[in-house]
Amino acid sequence: MLCQTAATLCLFRYQLMTIYNRCLTVLGVTAMSFGPMSANADSEPTYDPSGKGPVTAIIGGAPSAFGNFPSNVALLRNSPTNTLFRRQFCGGTAISDNYILTAAHCMFTLGFRLNARDVLVAGNFVDLANDSPAEFTVAEITLHPDYDIRSTFSENDLALLRTDVPHNVPVIALFSGDARSLTGVDAFITGWGLTDPNRLIFPSLLNEAKVPITDFDVCNAVYAGLGDEHVCAGFAEGGVDACQGDSGGPLMIMDGNETVQVGLTSFGEECALPNAYGVYTNVANYESWIDGIVPIPSSGEPIFRSLKDDVEMTAVDADSGSGGGSGGDSASDGSSASSGSSSGGGSGGGSGGGGLFGAANLGLLLLLLVRCWGRVKRQPINPGEAS
Repeated sequence: MLCQTAATLCLFRYQLMTIYNRCLTVLGVTAMSFGPMSANADSEPTYDPSGKGPVTAIIGGAPSAFGNFPSNVALLRNSPTNTLFRRQFCGGTAISDNYILTAAHCMFTLGFRLNARDVLVAGNFVDLANDSPAEFTVAEITLHPDYDIRSTFSENDLALLRTDVPHNVPVIALFSGDARSLTGVDAFITGWGLTDPNRLIFPSLLNEAKVPITDFDVCNAVYAGLGDEHVCAGFAEGGVDACQGDSGGPLMIMDGNETVQVGLTSFGEECALPNAYGVYTNVANYESWIDGIVPIPSSGEPIFRSLKDDVEMTAVDADSGSGGGSGGDSASDGSSASSGSSSGGGSGGGSGGGGLFGAANLGLLLLLLVRCWGRVKRQPINPGEAS
């Protein structure tokens, strides 16, 4: 009974985050920002071509150059009147000509399952503000049959999206083997998720960060409930992590010059906290399920494969992550949020809490409420809605 109550509270926490975002939107605060109301609530996110300022960093990361991780895709709400930036809600990867791999929890909003018609897929781009990628409709969503949105540890948190026509996104190979044998190996995470969970700052550019794969026993000592379906990554000191909006995106390692996907972003204890590693769905654990649904790509390469080369272990220290460069600095330089309406920024933005009905103060109150629950799925703040 206690476990069921805890699971219900966790689900309510996710729902409250969604309500929080929608309340701010109604009150005139743009969906991807946190701060006083701007005079132009519908303005596009600001963009800095240098990669510094408001568009940088998955937490502790940096902008990813086009072509670094070509199999990444964005999941979009099917709401054509909104911008690409406002419609993106989760990530995923192309694993076959018509198939995208993502997190199962991305396919829910306010506890209700999305329909295929609610979701679009876009790839071959990195910039939500300035790129215009092709968008592919989804014909079918297949959740893992044992996934339960109420589960505390997000077991079986994966879903397959079948596009109605072949997409044009390069596919990534999935790792076949024992993920625990990769302990200490450098891995990469990517996404368009939060760069500052305390200010609700989202980037317009795809971001990447490097994290070591964590010893399973060390990670499970934190969460006490993980299994073979999980793989962890991160630093003991925190500071580099995926966060809300990065869900469904890949955890990848380098095999020579090729990327191989080991996991997909699932959940964690808030974001980037010390001794609170990111938890990812271990794709190798689902090889038979995925192979039973997804046809081999037209390239003829298998969906799953073992490593061709020995992978290098990482020296786990505070400087190992990608966030030590410009991406790590710019996230705290006082720049405006991606939507151009952070504190003191944007047209008409003030330094106080003003705005209709004290919108920023309401936001602070709601943010305090939702932070009462720590463990969060890396679910978007603004998840998909029925069109």
